[in-house]
Amino acid sequence: MKNNLFALLLLAVSAFAFTSCEKDDDEDPKPHTHYGTLANFGLGKAQTYVTMDANDLPVEMGVNLNKAAYESIESQADFSASLNVPVDVQNLMGFKHVYFNWNQHGHEPMPVYTIPHFDVHFYYQSQAEREAIMPWDTIKGNSLPAGTHLPPTYVPGGLVPQMGNHWIDVFSGELNGETFTETFLYGTYDGKVSFIEPMITKAYIDEKSGTFEKEIKQPTVYELTGKYYPTKFGVKKEGEDYRFYLSGFVKR
Repeated sequence: MKNNLFALLLLAVSAFAFTSCEKDDDEDPKPHTHYGTLANFGLGKAQTYVTMDANDLPVEMGVNLNKAAYESIESQADFSASLNVPVDVQNLMGFKHVYFNWNQHGHEPMPVYTIPHFDVHFYYQSQAEREAIMPWDTIKGNSLPAGTHLPPTYVPGGLVPQMGNHWIDVFSGELNGETFTETFLYGTYDGKVSFIEPMITKAYIDEKSGTFEKEIKQPTVYELTGKYYPTKFGVKKEGEDYRFYLSGFVKR
C-alpha cells in the first residue's frame, strides 16, 4: 500500500513538473504580428499589419493587400482607404494611420506619374487631422520644417488637399529621364514632417515577380524622438497576398 502511494505521489510530482515546463515554454516571447481592421479595397481587402520580434520591437510594418484586390485592381477606378494602425504599437513608431491609394491613370505632374500605381502614405497625423487640410490652408501647407528634418536632396512639390505638401528626391530616376517605377516621398504640414510615402507602379511589382526592396534616404534630425524609423521599403508576396512594407527599423 505504501509503495503504491509513493508511486502515485511520484507520478503527480512528475506531471506537475512537466506541466510547469510546458507552461514556461509557452510563455517564452516569440515574434508576433498585430493586424489593423480589415477594409474593402477594390474587389478585395486590405489591412495594416505590424510584425514584432520577441522583444516587442518592430521588424516590419505595412499594408497587406489580398489576391482578389491585387489581381482585379487594374479594372478599378481610383480607390482609397484610410487604414488604422494597431493602437498597441502606434507609440513605437508614431504612425497613426495609413492612407492607401490606387491611381488607375496615375496623377500629376504629367507625364511623370501618369502610370497606374499605388501610393502608400504612412501618416504621423490622425485621419481627422489629414482630412481637415483644405486647399486654402496655404500658410500651414507651405510652412516647412528645418532642412535637417528631410534628406538634403528633397524639394517641396506643393500642397495637396487632405494630404499635405509632398517632397520629392531630385535625383529620382523619373525626374531624370527614366520611366517611373518606384519612388519615395516625404510629406510636411504646418512646419512638421507629417507622412512618408512609397509610390510603386503595378507594372514594376509584376516585373519583379511581386518582390523588391530599397533603402530609404534619411534626414539628419527626426521629427519625433525615441521612435523607431524605417530604413527600407518594398513589396513582397506573402502566400497569395501582396505586402507593401517598411522595415529595418532603428530607434532615433
